[in-house]
Amino acid sequence: MAGKTANTPRRPVFGRVYPAMARALDRAGMSARRRELLAGLSGHVLEVGAGDGATFACYPPGVERVLAIEPEPRLRALAAAAAAAARRGRHGRGGVRAGAVLSARAGHGAG
Repeated sequence: MAGKTANTPRRPVFGRVYPAMARALDRAGMSARRRELLAGLSGHVLEVGAGDGATFACYPPGVERVLAIEPEPRLRALAAAAAAAARRGRHGRGGVRAGAVLSARAGHGAG
């Protein structure tokens, strides 16, 4: 495959299953728990392992910028879309003010 190297993380099953699993957890109360855990954050945040970006909608208003890293390509693309939506303010309270979703290797950003 073009663009693949020995160091490219590949977790194709996880990348396909995680978004559905995360939505089920959100319906069971995980998004409320995320908001509780993130409530005291402010300033600039580094999020390692951003998954599909569900956390972006949970950041409190004091968070000015989020830099997120996600190694799995499918999840990174979903996280980039979630970051763009959060920047546009579609998530109501809080949300990401600005940010990027990067791969685990420098120079391989997705958004």
